[in-house]
Amino acid sequence: MNKENRSIFSRRPALVALLFYLAGIFISLKLQVHYLIPLALTVASLIAVIYIYLKDAGKWIGWSAALLLVFLGWFNTNLSTGSFPPNHVKNLAGLGGKVGLAGHIVEEPDIRTDRTYIVVETDSVSMGQYWIPSMGRVRAKVNNGGSRYNHADIVTIIGYLYEPKGPRNPGGFDYGAYLRAKGIFAAMSVSGPHNVTIIERGQSFLSTVVTPLRGYLISKTKEHLSPVSAAILSGFILGERRDIPEEYQTLFRNTGTLHLMAVSGSNVAMVIIIFAYPLALLGLPRSIKIIILLAVILFFALLTRLEPSVVRASIIASVGLVAYGWIRKPDYINVLGFAGLIMLLWRPMQIFDVGLQLSFAATFAIVYALPHILSWLSFLNRMRLRWLSWILALSLSTVAAQLAVMPLLARYFNNMPLVGTVANIPIGILASLSTAAGVIFYFLTPLGGWVSNLAAAPLELMLHIVTYLLKFFSSLPHANQAVSSPGWLQIAFYWVLLYVVYETIIRRRLSRTGITIGLAMFSIVVWSGLVESRPSWRVEFIEIGRNRAWIFSDVKGTTVASYDCYRAEDNPNRVLIPHILNFYDGRLDYLFSATADSPDVVELKEAFSARLIAADSVVYLLNRQPEAANKKEDNIASEGFPENIKVVWGEPDNRGEEDKTLPALQINAGDGILIFAAWSDPRIFAEFQAEEKVRLLEMPWSAYSQDLCRKLIGRLDPEMIVFSPDRLSIAMPRSRTELTHSENRLYSTSICGGFEIAEFGSELKVSTMRKVVNERE
Repeated sequence: MNKENRSIFSRRPALVALLFYLAGIFISLKLQVHYLIPLALTVASLIAVIYIYLKDAGKWIGWSAALLLVFLGWFNTNLSTGSFPPNHVKNLAGLGGKVGLAGHIVEEPDIRTDRTYIVVETDSVSMGQYWIPSMGRVRAKVNNGGSRYNHADIVTIIGYLYEPKGPRNPGGFDYGAYLRAKGIFAAMSVSGPHNVTIIERGQSFLSTVVTPLRGYLISKTKEHLSPVSAAILSGFILGERRDIPEEYQTLFRNTGTLHLMAVSGSNVAMVIIIFAYPLALLGLPRSIKIIILLAVILFFALLTRLEPSVVRASIIASVGLVAYGWIRKPDYINVLGFAGLIMLLWRPMQIFDVGLQLSFAATFAIVYALPHILSWLSFLNRMRLRWLSWILALSLSTVAAQLAVMPLLARYFNNMPLVGTVANIPIGILASLSTAAGVIFYFLTPLGGWVSNLAAAPLELMLHIVTYLLKFFSSLPHANQAVSSPGWLQIAFYWVLLYVVYETIIRRRLSRTGITIGLAMFSIVVWSGLVESRPSWRVEFIEIGRNRAWIFSDVKGTTVASYDCYRAEDNPNRVLIPHILNFYDGRLDYLFSATADSPDVVELKEAFSARLIAADSVVYLLNRQPEAANKKEDNIASEGFPENIKVVWGEPDNRGEEDKTLPALQINAGDGILIFAAWSDPRIFAEFQAEEKVRLLEMPWSAYSQDLCRKLIGRLDPEMIVFSPDRLSIAMPRSRTELTHSENRLYSTSICGGFEIAEFGSELKVSTMRKVVNERE
């Protein structure tokens, strides 16, 4: 092999250009400046490139072009996320009160059971009695909106305009970043369809052809297939996942086959094959065939709502077809870099789209490994077993893709599907066959009758086998491992290590550059962990709506949590389980709860094999029948509580068993104590005398306006005060002005999202997810 081909970057200018452009994107995110600065640098570097080219100074042209790409990425990202004019919807969002908005729908509406999402390009916004010319995209959620809206409709909307916020808890889902990646910087809450007026019906190719055709195909699928099979087929071919039951989405996730629901390269390739075969039979010239296939690819991309994965695959396929028709055989790694560059030039924040990252990682692995896989299997061609070589090539390519996306699955889903490399082989093959059979089925459905039923029969069988395999692989021991989310440096180290192993074992050559980069990354990971400052103890209050959760840990490694599930529809374990995996090494020793019978509490307990202690059992054992405290059949085990935890409870009163006062917990931490009393009636502290300094006092929302609460705070004088949800809370405090004891030391999850209080030395430090403003400011 030529020396110049030894590196994955050799003779691949598009890939190198993509890397420099990415550097500009990340510079923009780390260095926020006025957009005129990167614009001036971009123009200056462009002039330099032209000057150097005209002077024929070839040795400098590469570096000047690289700087141009860096500055272009910086400018483009800054323009997409930075300063906006005063009348942009981003600057009008969050001003309070209802507003009117006029504009046109720019995407196919996302229709759900109880709501419809529409993306509107804004023309003007009404603030009071006046309409202000405006700009920017808004994602409006219309409750019970139904299917009455279409792409290109001109509408007016009345609702609450707000700026999408970041994650509610550390490491949580960032809704604002999700929308920014799509070029949307404001959202709107609309109470119902009566607040949306369609001024003019839009006429576009998407609304008059693509959307009706998409609905027709989905309806025919539901008509001839069972509900689950129809939903899965729509996912395979159209990327439509909304009808797939949650149970089956979990099965796809746990077996590492969720990427099959993202329409990508395999789907595009299958569509090309299906259409290329009859075109070949017609004997058309190659150029005509390529033009027809390009039109098919474009229509398929529109049919699948221009998802990033299908756009990337369509660009690669289009470039490959053009190369096949008029140019020499292309380098597909370079083509992949070109596709990424085109997509990020259009919308740079797409780099943070999970689907795009999974798609590019899988495609790169397949494109890089497939030529060598085919060369290993070439001996089968001589034995007239070419069909077997293609099956093996598809299976090994699937394994390569799965190995490449594993760290991304761990990062975004806290999921390491250990059976994924095996499960993807049969399920991936069946998904490809189902796609091919599904396209044929769609062409035959207009014939109706026995023809449609005949075409649906093999589809139903294949999809039934898919569901069986999903359940089989998911049921295997240790099929899916819950893991913490790795950082980007760890992911990059994994990819470099994978590259070095592949080069050394498979291609039988030593990649010195890869080894050097890998060792440097490994050193950074190790040293960053060693120099990290660790608190002597910390407690986090997690924001999960009207449910209550806090987690305590100390230098001894003990992790204690309290979790009360007052409203199950918040699905809090989607927050708590990943959070404990990511920030507490997947360890939970003790779990206290006032709702111990809740399925969500039980799920949390079983996820970490924690010891569950029910609050009402604490009262029963320690308050009413202290002599029964050592009975093993009760919820309190004989060894009792952790050494640093005590229970504070009041004297028995005349209340009924159902109305008994729940206890408070006292945790000894550092040189003081923490009191968690959101279960409790503040009257239980009437005679309580704290012998040590109270560093933190947690109280229930329902008590924040009571005079008794004020007196208790005055007597205990805690350093920090936290108000948490409880079963009696009617309204949550939304600002510090609502709290009668408002000071800099007072916090609530409803005000500042999830937050952490930690002790470094003897100093308490508080970090919150949202800025907390003192009412005196």
